[in-house]
Amino acid sequence: GIGYTQLIGMYFNFPTTDMKLYPELVLPSSLLVLAFCLLAGYNSSKSILSIMPSEAMRPKAPLQAKKIPLERVDFIWKNLSNSWKMTLRNIFRYKRRALLTSVGIIFATAITLFAFAEKNSIDYLIEQQYTNIQNYDLKVNFSKFLNREELNSLQNISYVTAIEPVIETGVELTNGWRKKDLAFTGLVIKPTMYKVVDKKGTPVTIPASGILIPEKLARTLGVGTGDTVFIKSYLPGKEKREVRIRGIIAQYLGTSAYASLQTANALLGEGSVANSAVIRLSDDNKSQEVIKTLQKMPEVSSVLSRTDALNNLVKNMEVMTSAIGAMIALSGVMAIAVIYNITTINIFERQRELATLMVLGFKDSEVSRLIFNENYSITMLGILLGLPFGKWLGASLLAAFETDAYSIPFVVKAEAYFVTTFLIFAFTFLANWALSKKIRRINMVEVLKSNE
Repeated sequence: GIGYTQLIGMYFNFPTTDMKLYPELVLPSSLLVLAFCLLAGYNSSKSILSIMPSEAMRPKAPLQAKKIPLERVDFIWKNLSNSWKMTLRNIFRYKRRALLTSVGIIFATAITLFAFAEKNSIDYLIEQQYTNIQNYDLKVNFSKFLNREELNSLQNISYVTAIEPVIETGVELTNGWRKKDLAFTGLVIKPTMYKVVDKKGTPVTIPASGILIPEKLARTLGVGTGDTVFIKSYLPGKEKREVRIRGIIAQYLGTSAYASLQTANALLGEGSVANSAVIRLSDDNKSQEVIKTLQKMPEVSSVLSRTDALNNLVKNMEVMTSAIGAMIALSGVMAIAVIYNITTINIFERQRELATLMVLGFKDSEVSRLIFNENYSITMLGILLGLPFGKWLGASLLAAFETDAYSIPFVVKAEAYFVTTFLIFAFTFLANWALSKKIRRINMVEVLKSNE
């Protein structure tokens, strides 16, 4: 916990100098972990404790043999090798153990997939926001509203090739008892440098009338396309007006309603004006020179560089990227620990069976394959169930983390599934490799005469 807090502190300013433990948080979590440990121990020992001592000293009777479901499929069963038949029979003989192992693999798979999906989602957000949506080089904010002639004069600045006016102000949207304070942005009908997109990343044409709102705002206000809401500007002397929602859009950073410049001017009652503009340069390397020129103009209050904003976002998102390695390591430890512990019990309980096979001429590699094929089979089952569970878990977590400041779209690429599958099998291989020594160390003579 302290280490993870220090990691986050590399990117955010947290008051960690007076860190202390909070009993109201530590105690419930500790008791919960202890309860699970006690429950697992009790469940494992209750059947043994119920046996009479004299009965417990007798050798354990073998489980009653019966056909497994796969044996009824003759085409498949007849084409399986004897080692695979023994493996599958043992899995069905100890179904509860196989189920518990698969649960561990399912969660390890889900955590690993979520780690890669988080990286995919952040990359998608950055690509959409700073390549598709914000395609300008500089954004200029003015201290007052400017008319078209005053805005067009900016094009006389060296290296400026295109300008698009923008209106930005604060408003309150109201739908009955629901209301929300947010930004209001007016754009040209077919913007090329400051776009609005749908869920698929396709640019949306700004409607001639009405407004566009992001999906999260639509949920907050309980409205949809075609509904009407009331809008009130924070500019002094402005009255509340009714406006129709023309569409629901995707927005990843901030929360803003969008409209055409004409609609924005009509709602604000300011005429044909704008208080911001986005600029495209002929040479991005000259951005600092252009910024200095703009800052000397009296009507300019601030100049923002898209590159600087992108670098700041990447820096803020690095903490989430750094957590990906921690989650993969956690899933690896979980997968290896589950497989190692369950398989250790499996080897211990089957020592006599494995020793008998060795006496009959089975090589160490063949005996090991009986155990390890069982692990790989359970791992495959865990992966098949863990991948869809991980996708659902990732989508749910990112939706829960959504705020007014940002909304990360859940994106998982095909490579994430392949890499996750490879890593989980790699963790299983490492556990099997560590367990191979236990099988080679089985003393055939000692094990076979242990019941005498």
